[in-house]
Amino acid sequence: MAAIFLTTCVLSSVGPLAAGDLPVADAELDPSTADARQLAATAFTLGLVAGGPLVTLVSARLGRRPLLLLAVAATALVIVLPAFLAGTTVLVATAAAVGSLYGLAFGVACGLAASMATAAWAGRAVSVAFAGIAAGAMLGPVTQAWLSELFLSSSLLILAGAVLIVIVLPLLLLVPSPTAVRRERGGTVRGIFRPRALALLGLGALLLGGQPTMVTSGLDLGAWIQALSSSQLIALVAGFAGVAVVLTVAGGWAADRGTLGAMLAANTVLVLSPALLFFMDGGATAVAVVAVWVLAHHALQAPILLGLIKVAGPAGYLAAPVLLSAVHLGSVAGSSLVGRISEFGGSPLVMLSALAVGLVAFPLMAAARQAKAPAEAGHPR
Repeated sequence: MAAIFLTTCVLSSVGPLAAGDLPVADAELDPSTADARQLAATAFTLGLVAGGPLVTLVSARLGRRPLLLLAVAATALVIVLPAFLAGTTVLVATAAAVGSLYGLAFGVACGLAASMATAAWAGRAVSVAFAGIAAGAMLGPVTQAWLSELFLSSSLLILAGAVLIVIVLPLLLLVPSPTAVRRERGGTVRGIFRPRALALLGLGALLLGGQPTMVTSGLDLGAWIQALSSSQLIALVAGFAGVAVVLTVAGGWAADRGTLGAMLAANTVLVLSPALLFFMDGGATAVAVVAVWVLAHHALQAPILLGLIKVAGPAGYLAAPVLLSAVHLGSVAGSSLVGRISEFGGSPLVMLSALAVGLVAFPLMAAARQAKAPAEAGHPR
């Protein structure tokens, strides 16, 4: 489980590098660095949305552990390419490839974690993969900013690849190979398109993708954050990352006792938070509300994925990469919607929209409430 956590943590940390946060050879990127970053970010998202599920589907017959090792090794090799081959084309191709491999690795990591646990602990098992993403997403930018002061852009990319090869891969070799899981002929894809599965994917798109985009864009906390010193900000991010990891695993624990109850409890917080933020203009109180909302958001991830694995049946091996696709699609849609809403009503209307998203999620949860427990411990292929 530690190896699964470290794998998703490192991958979520190096993903933004491939997505254009750290383009190399800026002088050779034409017409501008900003355009190259935008192209790379788009390619990374497309890789996650389309490439992740597709690569997972094509490689489904391979064993989970060898496939995860292959995905990590391929990511390490691909991400260092811009360090040696300059140009926008290389940057965009690298971003698309890393996005696809990231989606594949996350899906396989969830399946591998679940295969090492009993059915009663499946939620806590998959939450480990989500906890790694939470830690990497929060600590990655801070680590990147610190290392940028010590290394050139190309050196950072090489360092990222080296960490994957030297640290992550050896740890994954220690993970036991799961026992084979029976697959139903012809049923490996259809389950992900069942009505209840689509309802859960809708929840992922709305609550894990769209609403976060609305809340983070609808409230300006920049002044409060800028008032912190560098050491205070690092301590705050590190502490909050630790709490987020704990709450993510707690969400998996709650999911093992009932996915519907866990989702209802977390979404209640996601509804109340925008309602409170509607009356606030920032400050410490608003920051505290946002912090609680973020933690509830992390606690919701494992219940949605576990519910999707349950209802997808033999297609459970596709649950994680397809959910990741839905989340990123929801984020893109939410960003577009925020731009339109802001033209009419500004931040208050954005917060009301985020509140509406949470309210719409309750009927979707009711539609997915009949999820049944998996028949065996290694249920997701």
